Amino acid sequence: MTELEPFKKRIYDYSGLVLDDSLAEQRLHKCLQQAQQQLGLDAAQYLARLHNSQTVLDALISQLTVNETYFFREPGQITLLVNSLLPRLRALAGQRPLRILSAGCSSGEEPYSLAMAIFEAFGEQGLQNIQIDAGDVDLDVLAKARHALYSSFSFRGVSEALRQTYFTETAQGFQLDPRIRKAVHFFMLNLMADPYPSDQGLYDVIFFRNVSIYFDLETRQNIQRRFARIMQPDALLFLGTAETLGNDFNIFDLHEEQGLYYFLKGSQLQPHKPAPVDPPPLTTKPAARPATPSMPVPATPPPPARSQPDLQQLKQLLHQERHPEAQSKLDLVLHSHPELIPVRLMQAWLGLNARQFEQAAMRLDSLLAEDSWNLDALLARGLCCKWQGDLNGACRLFKTACYAHAESWLAQYFYGDTLRQHAQPRAARAPLQIARRILSTNLQADSGCHWLPLAPPAGDALFLIERQLLALKSMPSDGTRGDS
Repeated sequence: MTELEPFKKRIYDYSGLVLDDSLAEQRLHKCLQQAQQQLGLDAAQYLARLHNSQTVLDALISQLTVNETYFFREPGQITLLVNSLLPRLRALAGQRPLRILSAGCSSGEEPYSLAMAIFEAFGEQGLQNIQIDAGDVDLDVLAKARHALYSSFSFRGVSEALRQTYFTETAQGFQLDPRIRKAVHFFMLNLMADPYPSDQGLYDVIFFRNVSIYFDLETRQNIQRRFARIMQPDALLFLGTAETLGNDFNIFDLHEEQGLYYFLKGSQLQPHKPAPVDPPPLTTKPAARPATPSMPVPATPPPPARSQPDLQQLKQLLHQERHPEAQSKLDLVLHSHPELIPVRLMQAWLGLNARQFEQAAMRLDSLLAEDSWNLDALLARGLCCKWQGDLNGACRLFKTACYAHAESWLAQYFYGDTLRQHAQPRAARAPLQIARRILSTNLQADSGCHWLPLAPPAGDALFLIERQLLALKSMPSDGTRGDS
């Protein structure tokens, strides 16, 4: 829509937001119409107002941003920070308070998750020695964050015990514990502003997760340079798991620890490697063990610990399509570990490949009843519907997967491809464009699936998506909104 270009440029120049896909353009068009009607202005007058009034511009951006988040999203990074990295930071900082920034905090679930995790690990006194700031350009979600009242949808990453500990159920929703609520300071933060506010001190940790996907390459580099200026000489930067490798611009050093990645400024926070231990000298016979007559001998040996299955080996067998071998090993594991969700997922997947659709659907439905946001299960269940010709059911499941895991290019691709097959070309374009944007930015982007071999090679997927989008241009509009 060429008439949108001056508005898109104004928004980009101010906030860095890239509104280049059809879904974003539709949202912008609708917001512009509503704002112009409310203010009684035509397009030219409203554009002039956007250039002259930051308040009007902030109000428009609040309507355009997508605020998909939930408590304890990507919890491994939070655990790594609290258990391993905060003690190192504390040793460097001495008596001064540590400072954490959640940049692009949306409605507050991320900074409040950090506060809860710190409270769990160090108690209320430990939390009082850490200042948590949280900023977002969207004034509406900041108001919601300060209010700290949430619906059940925000708890899909939280155990029931944790929710009961830190939230009180009310008629309006779940109200956060005041001890956690007061630990977070919210403020308006425009990531394109220069400089960022740092009047209260420099930050030891910045969380900038699942936000960079909305910016182009140059903007993401500029944001990281701005972050560097408000960080301590030794500090940490976390991005979302699917974003990290695509945002390594040599501004910070990329480190891996416990299978997780983070960026490091300075050199004092690197994990200490244990000193090598000299091997014992070689001898012709083992040294005699000293007699210990007073040592009690147990009457019976303790029972052997139940060995844990090698889930990674099972996963590899599935990816190599060695299905008979995988099935025999799964049968043994299921006998001793019937509760393991990854094993049950693999069992359902083998059933799907054997075209045992009814049995596979029952197993996947059972898993989704326990964890309704499990991406592997949602996508596998959607494929089960699709392979049986139930495109409506497949669309509903893939749409749920996209809503719960907006950062998953695979969920977006499956949803768009199914809509395309369901003769809904207009609705299909938006998720396919999102998938293309993610993969174009980073071919190493995580599909979000942990156990099942659902994702084609990223390069092949990008090629297919480009061809499908090209084909969709020549198809007539279906007039739908994708609400399958």
